[in-house]
Amino acid sequence: MGVTTDLEDTTLTLYANTITNKAHTKGTYRLIANAIYDSVDSELGYTSIEGNDRYETAIKLSQSKFDKADTVVIVNGNSLADGLTATPLATYKKSPILLTNGHNLSKETKYEIKRLGAKNVIIAGGNISVKDNIETELKSIGISKIERLGGANRYDTSLKIAKYIDEKCFDIKDVVITGGSGEADALSISSISASKKMPIILSQKQDINDSTYNWLKSEQLEDAYIIGGKNSVDDKVLEKVDKITAKDIKNNRIAGKDRYETNAKVLERFYGKDLDTAYVAKGKELIDALSTGPIASMDNAPVIIVGNDLNQEQVNVLNSKNAKSIVKVGGGIQNKVINKVISLLSK
Repeated sequence: MGVTTDLEDTTLTLYANTITNKAHTKGTYRLIANAIYDSVDSELGYTSIEGNDRYETAIKLSQSKFDKADTVVIVNGNSLADGLTATPLATYKKSPILLTNGHNLSKETKYEIKRLGAKNVIIAGGNISVKDNIETELKSIGISKIERLGGANRYDTSLKIAKYIDEKCFDIKDVVITGGSGEADALSISSISASKKMPIILSQKQDINDSTYNWLKSEQLEDAYIIGGKNSVDDKVLEKVDKITAKDIKNNRIAGKDRYETNAKVLERFYGKDLDTAYVAKGKELIDALSTGPIASMDNAPVIIVGNDLNQEQVNVLNSKNAKSIVKVGGGIQNKVINKVISLLSK
């Protein structure tokens, strides 16, 4: 439980049982897991959004941002790819992403839809991923319009979502391409792709399928980014897409030696020095952070993924940024890692 204490006109916020007497200058100081940073910026705030499971975490994320929403996006909580490619759509619609187990909606999720006053639902995923009976459940709680964007697989679903965005939301000029198995890469780019109105297109490693490529070609693209290394998206894909973009994209691959370094490079490439907010999620089990993208995008905030420690690339990039607020999403992140992120972003 936090305790606020005044020391020499200095406010200290205590989150543990001990505190050092390092407060020498006026400001706000936070002690987390027995470690104090005596130069934490006075505006820095720390919040944790975590439910008992992925479904509850999605609800809590929704509650953190939305008092109401006309539209809600529903995805299978076990299908990370569908949720991530839906992020630019959800952001444009000013909608949260809520989760289903694929067979039914939890009563808590139904309550959240009612709380939001939503009348429209977009289901991302085919009827294998999200069963048809869920549409019946949605109608029973007053949803008047249900649209389903789903294909035979994740690649087709990402294309259907992109087409929907182009036809009903905004004209697509730029896209992001990630590997169909590179969920961490898609999570890293999800927030900024939504902010910059770039749909996320999934590609197989060696080639982008014909239907997707032909549609992209018809869009007369200005620019494209490849997120992830060659083990995720081969150079053949980059070279193929480069032929149909107005700009040269040969230097538009953003990749590191692993998911964490790629995440750091996304942060470095797309975000300025001063951040209002940064979201932090677990890098190995990404499902808790599935619904983070639209929330982070609305705050113009990056999603930082972390492991048991920060690698040097992350340290270097975070140390070059400032943030006013840190939001941890989901469980399984060690306090020492959060403390490092806070320290690096607090100047």
